This record gives sequence, C-alpha cells and structure tokens, in this order.
Amino acid sequence: MTLDEYSKIGDKHTFTYWLESRLDQLGSIWGGSSFKFGIFNRNEQTPKRKDTGACYSDKYAWNSKYGSNESQAFDQIRSIIIKVAESANRGDLKAIEEADLGHAYKWKIAFHYQSDIANPIIAHFFKRELLFNICPELNHKASTTLFQAKILEKRKVGEDVFSFCERIYNTPSIKYWLYAPGENANMWPTFYNNHVMGLGWDIGDLKQYKTASEIKEAIKKTYNKTNNPTNDTKANWEFCNEMNIGDIVIAKQGRNSILGWGVITSDYYYDSSKYPEYPSLRNVKWIDTETKSHDEMGSIVLKTLTNITPYANYVDKMKKLLGIDTDNNNAPVDMKQIKLLKQKKQIILQGAPGTGKTYKTAELAVALCDGVDTLSMNREKIMERYRELYDEGRVSFTTFHQSMDYEEFVEGIKPIVNFEKQTEYIISKGIFKDISQKALLENIKLTPNCYTELEFEDNYELLISAIKTGKITEFQQKSTSTPIEVINISKNKNIIFRHKGCNKQYIISKERLTKLYDHYKTPDAFYKIKNINNEFRDIIGGCNCSGYWAILNYLFSHNSSVQSFDIDIKNLKEDEQENLIQRFISDIKKDRVERTNNQIRPYLLIIDEINRGNISKIFGELITLLEADKRIGEENELTVTLPYSQETFGVPSNLYIIGTMNTADRSVGYIDYAIRRRFAFITLKADRNVIESYYTDNDLKQKALAYFDQADALMKVSSEYEKDDLMIGHSYFLAKSEEELQNKMIYEVRPLLLEYFNDGLLAFRKDDEEYKAIKNFGEA
Repeated sequence: MTLDEYSKIGDKHTFTYWLESRLDQLGSIWGGSSFKFGIFNRNEQTPKRKDTGACYSDKYAWNSKYGSNESQAFDQIRSIIIKVAESANRGDLKAIEEADLGHAYKWKIAFHYQSDIANPIIAHFFKRELLFNICPELNHKASTTLFQAKILEKRKVGEDVFSFCERIYNTPSIKYWLYAPGENANMWPTFYNNHVMGLGWDIGDLKQYKTASEIKEAIKKTYNKTNNPTNDTKANWEFCNEMNIGDIVIAKQGRNSILGWGVITSDYYYDSSKYPEYPSLRNVKWIDTETKSHDEMGSIVLKTLTNITPYANYVDKMKKLLGIDTDNNNAPVDMKQIKLLKQKKQIILQGAPGTGKTYKTAELAVALCDGVDTLSMNREKIMERYRELYDEGRVSFTTFHQSMDYEEFVEGIKPIVNFEKQTEYIISKGIFKDISQKALLENIKLTPNCYTELEFEDNYELLISAIKTGKITEFQQKSTSTPIEVINISKNKNIIFRHKGCNKQYIISKERLTKLYDHYKTPDAFYKIKNINNEFRDIIGGCNCSGYWAILNYLFSHNSSVQSFDIDIKNLKEDEQENLIQRFISDIKKDRVERTNNQIRPYLLIIDEINRGNISKIFGELITLLEADKRIGEENELTVTLPYSQETFGVPSNLYIIGTMNTADRSVGYIDYAIRRRFAFITLKADRNVIESYYTDNDLKQKALAYFDQADALMKVSSEYEKDDLMIGHSYFLAKSEEELQNKMIYEVRPLLLEYFNDGLLAFRKDDEEYKAIKNFGEA
C-alpha cells in the first residue's frame, strides 16, 4: 500500500476512505481530527509551521511521533496497521490495545481482520462513549478488550455478528440510581403518591447550565459556600443530563432502609409551583414501596443521588433484594420505546395484523411530545391530546403505498390552474419536507442571532409601527448629512416628511415605494444605483428622489435585523420561512450547536404501512440524513441540495419517525439492510391479556378467548417464518356483542387464515384437520 493508496483527497478508494465512509454501516468512526489516521492528505496546501505534536508538508499532515517526514511517518503507520491486522487475526487483543494509533480507527481495522467473523472476538462498536453506553456496568477506564468481551457475552447462540450488533445498538441500556427523597426521606409519601422525584437545590432551571462547573458556581454563590460542593454539583448535573427514561430509581432512607423502587418515565423539567422546595423534577412510575433492610449489604452511601450502575455485583444484589426483573419488563413499555425512539430517531412497529401497531402510534405520539407516561391515561384522553398535536402540526400522518414517490413525499413539480385559467407548474413540498421545516423552525425560535429577511409588506409594517411609537423620527439622505424628518403617517400609510430645516412637506407613496422595492429586490442591486434621479423617475415618474432613497435605504439595511425570537414565525409567509431556514442552515452553525436540546419540542411523522412503499425511492438521498449523528446541529451534520427548489435541506434533531409494518404481508419486499440499519424495530405481539381485560361480560370473554386459542393452535407456520409474524392480533377478538364477535371471526379472521394457507405460510395441507378448522372458523 502506497501513501496515495492510504490517503488522497477526492479518491474514494483509499484505505482511510473505505474505513471511515464506505464501511460506516459496520461501526462509525466519524468525527474528530484526521490525525486519528496518523497521516493524511490535507486540503489546505498552504505551508504550516511545525506545531507541538504535528508536522506538515505541502501535501500531508502527520503526528510528529511517527517521523520527521511524510515517508518515515507513513512507513511507521503502515507497520502499525499490519501489526493490528495480524494481532486481530490471531486473537491477540492486548497487542491491539498497545498499538499506537487512533483508538476507534485501530479497533475498526481489527474488526475487519479478525479470523472468524462467524465467531467474533470484536463487535463493530469502536468509540469509547458508545462502549460505555452499551456496558454502563463497567468502569469508564476499563480496557476495550474487557468492553468487547462483555458486549459479546450478550450474543445469542448462532446469531451472526451483524444482526447481533444491530440488536445491541437498538437496545437502550438501563442505569440504576440510589436516591434520597428529601431530608430523612420526608418527601417520600408525597413523591410516591404523585409519581415524581425531585431535587431541592434552589438554583433555578438546571437546563440553563451548559456544564457541571456552571452548576458548581451557582451552588457556591446561592449558598455562600467556600469549598467545592462536589457531590451537590454531581447530583444536579446527573439528574438533569445523565438520567434517562427507563432508568431504575431506588429510594432510600438513611444508611439502612430501602423504601421502594420505580422507573423514570419523563425527561427532566423545572416547576417551582408544585413543590417549591423541590423544583427540579422527573416523573417516576413507582412500582414497589415495601420497605426493606439494607443491613446485609452494609451501609448505604449518604449522597442524595448516586449512579450505582458501574458496581455490577452491588446492582445484582439490589435487584435480587427488591425483585427487579428488567428482562420481564417491569419498566413501562411505552417509555422504553420512547427512550429507544429518542436514541435512534426513528423506529418501526412491526407485527401481525391486529396487534395494535397503528393504535400504539397515538400513545407514543403523546408520550413523546408531552413527556408523559400514557399508561396512566385512558384512551379517550390520549386521542384527544393526539388530535390536538395533529392540529398544531407537531404530528403528521401518512400511509405509504406502491405508487408513493419522492415527489409526493419530499418535493416535486405540481400543475395548478391560475386565475386566468391557465396551467402553471409550481414546486410543491411533500409531507416530509413540510414537517422537517416545522421542526427546524422550532429550533430557530430558540436560537440567538438568527435573522430573517421579511417581504416588503411585513418590513414596511414594522417601519410604520416604529414611526408611530416614536422610535424612528428621521432618515439619512444619500448625498447630504441633513436628514429628512417624518411629520405624519396618512390613513393609507403613506409617509409625510420634510427636509430638516425646511417647511415644505412631501409624500412618499407606499404604492410607488413598493414598485421601487420590487424592482431592486436586494440590497446589492439597490446600492449599485449610480443616479437615483434618473433611475427612480424611469420606474415611478417624477418624485422627491432623495426622500424615496432614504426610506428604501432604511428598509434594505434593516431587512435582516429581525431576530427569530422577536417575530411570530408561524405567521411568516412561506417565502419568509424558507429564507429563515436557509440562513439558519448555512450561516450560524456555531450558535445552533450551543442551544439546549431539552428546550426544543419534538415533532413526529407517523408512516403507516411503511414497507408497502419503495423506501429507497421515496426517501432518495435523504435516507443518510435520518441517522442521529447526521441531523442538523449534530456532530456529523449533513445537508443536501434538493433537486427542484435547489434549497439546502437537512433533517432536524427534534424530528422523529414512527413507521408501522405488517409482518404477515408477503406481497411486498423486505426492507433492505441499508434502510433497516437506520431504524430500530419493535415487535408487537398478539396479547391474550388484552382480551382478558377488555370484557366485563364473562361469557362473551370466554368465547373470545376460545377463538383466540383456536387461532393460536392453527399457527403451525412454515419453517421460513416466525409464529409472532403471523399470529392474528388481539384486536380481532374484541367485540361489544356476540353477533359482532362472530361476524369478525367469519368475515375477518377466517379469510385471513385462508390467505395464510394459500400463500404457503401454514405448514399443513387441504386434507388435514387444521384446514377444515379454518374453513369452519367462527361458526357456532
């Protein structure tokens, strides 16, 4: 391998390009400096001085520890890469640990050169933060070798490494926290009864602090502390930033008593009106409140909040003491799904017909947008709130079908008939672009230093308002320092003025001013005027040109001075919104990154029957932009230029997608791997318990359960399929009367079972008893 074959700008076949870009589906190493490669071909051709630890030639940059020139450096780096590959091939992970090369980079090389991918010793997770997120029970300083071993312990027998890594990546990890509910647990009855937990430091909303150091300084200032409040700082920082929905909270009292445990069901929020002394809050579903002794495990730590996740043995003992069984879903399913959705940004609810996929999307929409646990809400309230969110534009719904395409989903050309009854073609935005822009405008509202260009009408209205309130009384002329003075505003909103020191009054007509504004359109064109008298008179006829120039000068120079949080974004015209979005994406990346994510409201797109459309065709090049780290404002932000509007487009980080997929529908193809890896998949199964709890009429319930059990017995599926993909869902067995139940069995369930049989999904023949049972299914 030559240096050009290793790293060369514009060449998509180099070693480093393959590792970082073309193989990014097998573990990301994006982000950080290109020095992680040891040496790289640099874009900048200007010579640079030798900085500490870095060397530059006219074409390359490299770490000085590898050599004094590019040739020496590459020889050394190539030698290290060979050793990493050979070590991986013989299973020597310690040698890989010791290799002096970028951490994630060398482990990705090792992954690809391990000898037996069917029995892997390295999973395709390489970044340290990701390793710890998957195995939070390990210490941050644990070796990558230990992390890899711990991760691979989770692999099922026979599971291929790619499916395994996808499953692990899409499974959110749970942290365990010890928590004191008030001084000597005095708030425990209140917090338990109201399903919350709270912290009592009065330093305002914790979301205002960007670092733990800022929280520390706020505590020292508020409570006049001279020493460093390390534990207090850590408790507040972790409560706001590191606890997650689905985490387990164990309430304690003193050093010897465990009061109960529960599951976090909301993000952090601040509310000083509920419990004035405990304004920092999270919602918790408290599951068990039986007091238990901690004596056998020694004394409990006294800190208000402690993350005990890294202490695996202690956590196991605590789970055993309290009967916490995370494998059996003690945590609210909805909130676990929301946690996964927030992590991955898009999920697909998959399951057989009738398992409640579309039904579930409304619950998840409310849980996501409001940060609430919908398990405590009845269906009527959920749907009422869902409709409100839909009407507000925060939730959109569409159904994919085989003729759906990019033009309908993102943007395309649409014919319309104008007022003159002639056909025109306009660029029409699709549902995905529409909700993406709504979500992006939510970001813009909370972003400082973001400006919009207003159309003339809005700009002029702001000017008139400023004149009427006395904020503006005069305007500067082009060729003299003497300003013009505003005398009055007419009922037609014309400006009446005079030259300062003169009595004669003039009128600036709004109508004629509009013509001039529309003619020049941009400040660049306006300020290129050489002779205002000749040009203005050619456009609007005779006028007081200096007066018109003075007002236009103000309008053009102040056109970009309206900050996003000073205007009502939703009332801007579409063109003004587009302009604001384009400025936001292209001009102020630094400011965007500094905003607080917790303040931004989520938006949700629900795609029913997502696998019935050609997803690659519908999303087009935007499929890459869906990834969490490629969103607007994220570490590896990507944008594209849309083909029709030529606008720059990116997917905002507060837009989420929930798709539904019927696993029994074999009339459409499977979702390919490139699409699949960008979604997390949640399987909804037929649930007998739903039928049990639905009925109040016991006789009707028993009949419904008997039909369900009969259908279950008929699910002798072909070896190519899983039973859960086909088992008819519980919603088919819910009815308000015996007549309705029987009609469902005969006219809905029976045809579905016959379709399964005719499609070869069931493993029996026409002369078998099971087929006869299907033919007669539902008959009394």
